[in-house]
Amino acid sequence: MSIRLGKINLKIHVLLPVLWLFVWITGAGSGLIPSFLALMLHETGHLLAAKHLKMQVENIEITPYGGVIGITDMENAAPLSSFILAAAGPLFSLFGCLLTILIAKWQMVSYAFAQGFARGNLILFILNLFPALPMDGGRMMRSILVHYFPYSRATKLLTGLGVIFGLFLCALSFYFALQGQINLSPAFAGFYLIYAAAIEQKQGTMRYISSLIARRQRLEKNQIIPVETIAAGGNMNIISLLGSLSSGKYHRIIVLSDDGIKPLGMIEEEQICNAALQTPNTELKLLILSKENGQANA
Repeated sequence: MSIRLGKINLKIHVLLPVLWLFVWITGAGSGLIPSFLALMLHETGHLLAAKHLKMQVENIEITPYGGVIGITDMENAAPLSSFILAAAGPLFSLFGCLLTILIAKWQMVSYAFAQGFARGNLILFILNLFPALPMDGGRMMRSILVHYFPYSRATKLLTGLGVIFGLFLCALSFYFALQGQINLSPAFAGFYLIYAAAIEQKQGTMRYISSLIARRQRLEKNQIIPVETIAAGGNMNIISLLGSLSSGKYHRIIVLSDDGIKPLGMIEEEQICNAALQTPNTELKLLILSKENGQANA
């Protein structure tokens, strides 16, 4: 289900209403509302930081165990801005823990509600410090790693850690079940991490496609855009190449032989774009061959 809020597309994951219905029927959701409010506070921190940093939020997806926010041209944001954006969520969760003290002191809500709200914020704060994507700790770590590795490589490494952590949480629920304790919370969190990690990997390619469309629109409006010619090895695949491209320029890629000496040919940005949507793991030298074959057939 999607709701349009101004320029932001708010998506509600299909499992969220299913979970709400389940806890309503079973009566097991006494802590669900305060935990959900803690999640909303966490995401509010990211939204306010994005607004302060003048970043454009494309979409927000709310799932049972977390939110996934899509930012336009995120891979080309300054590392400091990326760090601040990621840190805003855990900081707001920490603020929520401190706010609970005042709420409980002034007896504004029941003790059970305040306890659930504090627990939800504390869990979000601790988990999001773990240095793996899609958690905020992974985003903060990526803003550091991009000084030493390409954006795409840092993303692949940290999403891999996120998947491993998600599998660990799923295995933890299975272990509890073997001990006679039914606790699905770690499994739900694990599935969320695996799902969100997959979204993070997919958005890397889709953000580049979006930036290409945005450049086209700027070109039509201003009639000028910088052109950059870069060289890349023929054994490099498209996904690896995308992490080296800037959103503010039109690119022409000179493909070199595997030894980096002989030029094999040149690829225009449109061909890279089309191949990224269809076969993102294709090596650049194969794109040159397909281009030559296409010209020969023509």
